[in-house]
Amino acid sequence: MSRKTAPAQGIQMLAEGYHKAMPRNKVMYVGVLVLTASVLLYLGAVLLRNIEWILPWSAGVGVALIILGLAMELRRKAQTQASSAVVQPPSSTSNPTQGETQ
Repeated sequence: MSRKTAPAQGIQMLAEGYHKAMPRNKVMYVGVLVLTASVLLYLGAVLLRNIEWILPWSAGVGVALIILGLAMELRRKAQTQASSAVVQPPSSTSNPTQGETQ
């Protein structure tokens, strides 16, 4: 008798159950995949018929958000360049202060 831990036994039982549930025949397996894809495509088409009126509006919101983000980045970049231009490094001819001599 093997001495596996409880989680390992549970995982093994799940894996065995999964292999038992999936068909071993490749034709049946492909059939299950095609059927699942068809059902999901049908549900997507039904959903699209119900919400197609909002798609142009959502695309417009997406474009507006991109433009807004671009403007914010350009503004932030301009502010950082302006603030870095104001700060000037100390000249080399100045006398060292108390903190710089230590």
